[in-house]
Amino acid sequence: MIALLLSLSAHAGDLSLAGASQPGGVELVDPVVSATGDVWLGTAVTDVDFLADETRRLSAVRFAAGGAPTDRLRFDVELPMYAAYIDAAGQSSTAIGDLRVGATYGVDTETGISLGGFGWATVPTGPTDTTIGGAAGIAAGQQTDRYGWRANIGPARIDGVTGAWIGAGGERAVSPWARLGAEAALAPDGLRVSALARFGAPQGALGGWVLAGTAIGDSRYRAGAGLTWRWGSGRGDFDEDGLVDSIDECPFAPEDDDDFEDADGCPDPDNDQDGISDVMDICPLEAEDVDTFEDDDGCPDPDNDRDAVLDVDDRCPLTAGLLDGCPDRDGDGFADIDDLCPDVPGPVMGCLDTDSDGVPDPRDRCPLQPGPPDADPRRSDGCPAIAFFGGDQIIIQQKVYFDLDSSRIRADSYALLDAVAARLRENPDIRLIEIAGHTDDTGPDDYNRRLSRSRAAAVRRYLVEEGRIPPERLHSEGYGEARPIAGNETDAGRATNRRVEFLIDSTERENRR
Repeated sequence: MIALLLSLSAHAGDLSLAGASQPGGVELVDPVVSATGDVWLGTAVTDVDFLADETRRLSAVRFAAGGAPTDRLRFDVELPMYAAYIDAAGQSSTAIGDLRVGATYGVDTETGISLGGFGWATVPTGPTDTTIGGAAGIAAGQQTDRYGWRANIGPARIDGVTGAWIGAGGERAVSPWARLGAEAALAPDGLRVSALARFGAPQGALGGWVLAGTAIGDSRYRAGAGLTWRWGSGRGDFDEDGLVDSIDECPFAPEDDDDFEDADGCPDPDNDQDGISDVMDICPLEAEDVDTFEDDDGCPDPDNDRDAVLDVDDRCPLTAGLLDGCPDRDGDGFADIDDLCPDVPGPVMGCLDTDSDGVPDPRDRCPLQPGPPDADPRRSDGCPAIAFFGGDQIIIQQKVYFDLDSSRIRADSYALLDAVAARLRENPDIRLIEIAGHTDDTGPDDYNRRLSRSRAAAVRRYLVEEGRIPPERLHSEGYGEARPIAGNETDAGRATNRRVEFLIDSTERENRR
């Protein structure tokens, strides 16, 4: 907080901006001096009452400034300007008031109470023939971020009257942004009481205040409001965490001082932001990895099963093993999660393959009779078949026959197409098959293209109607003579080119890879 400055009035009932604009006294001087280099400027608008000589000073605008060249000494200067200065004869004018200068010297003690001396003087620069006024004395006080108090005693001369100056007062912080206070002072011209509220964001240089005061047993009163702007290092630390409010990002909440971002003044109840409070977190600076393994201790577990294979690379992060982090109980080189026979060693998917057709015995419906050599062992049942998945298509061991120059399917091909339908029903994950029709080069190109297209469409119709295959899984296309797989110079070559193919759609092929 900025230290308190002189606030004695040059005239009874007058307002001193120096005191009102700083934490501390209104009438009284606070011996606490702010940090070295602290500088402030202020302005105030006040309404002031009748004076003893019936002169009235109304709507004064006051300008003040102050600074602390050391951490014990502070100077202040103040000059009022009256918009309506009404003298005893009733004449009104705009006038400059009496210039006021002051100084405070304070020393902090080990008890936390500050002691010091003060002095101020007014120079008669106003419109009336006033004499030099002033005061000097000793002050005691204490300022914390929650409360403050002060007491003064000494001689003073005010409005030509000399006497003792004795007073006490205090204030309480209701937030880092607001303090409320009150004072009572016995002056040479009577007893004065004042109340003050001060406002200002701890991080900002701008502050404000409102004040009300009166002289007991007299008609004099005063009220005012003002703004101040200060530079320098304030002393306030509302949350008492060792960081002054001007740099404390959380002035209400004390820093927790746990070696994690302690310079911002904000507590960090969960440093690693893993959802586990630091008081419960064994590793407060390392985030829990939340992988269903010891997730309540707040510590990451990069290798849950401690098999020297990090969890990011471990296919079995909760079970120790050497095959990609997985166990292999039967030692056949297949991890248990991939091994169809985890307790019996075998060369094919971890199992025996008696007929050596690539289909492991537990899945082989014909374990003593090998299936087609080109069959995909992942989809084959291990039995001889006239239609089976191989590579990127359904391989058929026979041809699909049609009537001459027609798309009518001959009856002797029904069994083959039924086998194709069976393979499709057994593999519902294959979502799209292209039925491709081809011809030899006999006849015009357009005719061959139309014929191949109609024959492919006929096969699709059969698989949908007789094979119970959803139509959206089948697409037909005719290529005519454009894609031969043998020469068309011989009858055998032309017969080979006249064919129907069942191709896994290119999109499906990419998804399977």
